[in-house]
Amino acid sequence: MKKTTLAAAISAVVSSSILLPLHAQESTSSLQTTDVMLVTATKRTDPVTNLVTPIIEITKKQIEDSQANSLTDVLQQLPGVQLSSNGGYNQPSRIYVRGSSDVLVLFNGVRLGSATLGYSDVSQVPLAGIEKIEYLRGSRAAVYGADASAGVINIITRGNNKETTGSVQATGGSNGYQSYTASAAMVPSDKSWVNITAQYQNSDGYDVATFGDEDRDGFENSNFVADWGVQLDDNWLIRMNGYYHQGQTEYDYNPAWGISSDQNKTNNYSFNGQVIYTTERFVSNLTLGNSQDKSKTQHNIPSSQTVTQRNQLTWRNSYQLTQVDSLGFGAEYLNDDVSDSDTVYEVQERDNKAAYLTLGHDGDVLQLEGSVRFDDNEQFGDKTTWQLGAGWQFIEALRLTTNIGTGFKAPTFNQLYYPGFSNPDLQPEESTNYEVAIEGEHSFINWRLAGFYNDIDNRISCQSAFSTCINDSLTIQGVEWVGNFNTGLLSHQVSLEYLDPEDKATGKDAIRIARENFKWQVGYQAEVWQANVSYVYQGKRYDTGDVRLDGYSLVNLAASYNLTNQWVLSARIDNLFDADYETAANYNEPERSYYGSIAYQF
Repeated sequence: MKKTTLAAAISAVVSSSILLPLHAQESTSSLQTTDVMLVTATKRTDPVTNLVTPIIEITKKQIEDSQANSLTDVLQQLPGVQLSSNGGYNQPSRIYVRGSSDVLVLFNGVRLGSATLGYSDVSQVPLAGIEKIEYLRGSRAAVYGADASAGVINIITRGNNKETTGSVQATGGSNGYQSYTASAAMVPSDKSWVNITAQYQNSDGYDVATFGDEDRDGFENSNFVADWGVQLDDNWLIRMNGYYHQGQTEYDYNPAWGISSDQNKTNNYSFNGQVIYTTERFVSNLTLGNSQDKSKTQHNIPSSQTVTQRNQLTWRNSYQLTQVDSLGFGAEYLNDDVSDSDTVYEVQERDNKAAYLTLGHDGDVLQLEGSVRFDDNEQFGDKTTWQLGAGWQFIEALRLTTNIGTGFKAPTFNQLYYPGFSNPDLQPEESTNYEVAIEGEHSFINWRLAGFYNDIDNRISCQSAFSTCINDSLTIQGVEWVGNFNTGLLSHQVSLEYLDPEDKATGKDAIRIARENFKWQVGYQAEVWQANVSYVYQGKRYDTGDVRLDGYSLVNLAASYNLTNQWVLSARIDNLFDADYETAANYNEPERSYYGSIAYQF
């Protein structure tokens, strides 16, 4: 099996953002699951497949080969992921994992998102400058806290490079799309590094909605990503990194909303500093992060802005007790402040203090992990979450795993106080997530079959802008099969998922969640060129008011050719068969689109 290197630690080891960066081997060309390797604090190498919870790593090479223009392009290819979007690139997009939107998005281990929306709009997170993305599905709230009940996505920038390199790339495509990216990796000394990436994007767009003005809804973005670090000695490392995003997106307003704004400006950033101490058996990471999520609507009415300022202090530690046993512990402080918003919320700031403990056993036959976390939310009081997992390698090629975890999510400021649909009596959402799986590792195929059940009580439900948010209950049960195999020179990743997301009160499906999901990616890698074909099928789903959204199939093609060692020419076709589909009612997804790019590396 192809192996990559993951400078990370999950669960009882350490958060993936706190170990020293290592160099990964080149992986296969398509966005597929490889047999990832985990480097622990003892400097020994253990396979991530010994962890109970599924994890996938998407490398920079895989992202480049897919020719993705945005983070949503990458995420929609992953097993268990569904996206709902208000119409194409740069329009508001929400991610669901296994039918739940309780997904935590991290940037180098620091949480992103809006305290008013309650989730991270992944359309506004830049893909430029990203070294890899780690995707973990299943409950991890007992380590990462609120919003991690369904999964965790950690976006990681480039770290400790050993040589000076650079690249420039220009991309053009349908609807007047343009993108220009420049990056540089520098080595000021043998113990330090600096990485910088700048990107500019714009598009004339297309008419994203079936209502409002019949016009093009374009966008313009500027992104800047930076990472700096210095290895002080064999034990101490200091690292600073972050991103800045400034954008403007046009959209169609609905007269029923009673407003006439049709432009949205965003000004988002996330910056953090880390101090990392490492010995043969112990790793400690102290991270201080600050982020902003700022959105301002404007045009024919006075502008209205919503701002989240978030400060976070995290301390994570791992100690290797024995060759197979590990102990993890840490603490976290999080403060959300929305006082700079134009809306005057009854409560404008709140903090959350937390501490957690994890234990892990990583034997050849038996793997165990357990976590417990205590949260003290300023507004909603104490909450304890926990997670237990076990793996049994009953024969060399097969392993049986089971996992159970609890989670919670506090109501957002909008859900509690925004005029028109808020409800100040909302209670925190609570969930219990169960999974049983069997996985196989053979010479011709690697696969995993999992059944899962997510019981969500006091689910915070805001069906529309015209109805009051309420607490209700939801169950999501499903089965998932993921496989990776090769046929000659072709590599394949296949995932199949069936969900039953039932609203307990009505017996109806949860909105914007398809029951059937099928994804197939095929990659071919030659000496000077490579090609990818991806297929995505998602079944019918329902939106607010029992509006049915038909199922759809998408086929995307991508190919690139190495003109020389420095020059690369690429082309891509999205939605090859021009499917007409929506992931949110009355919002048009893009028609068939063409893209071409040229890149120079030095």
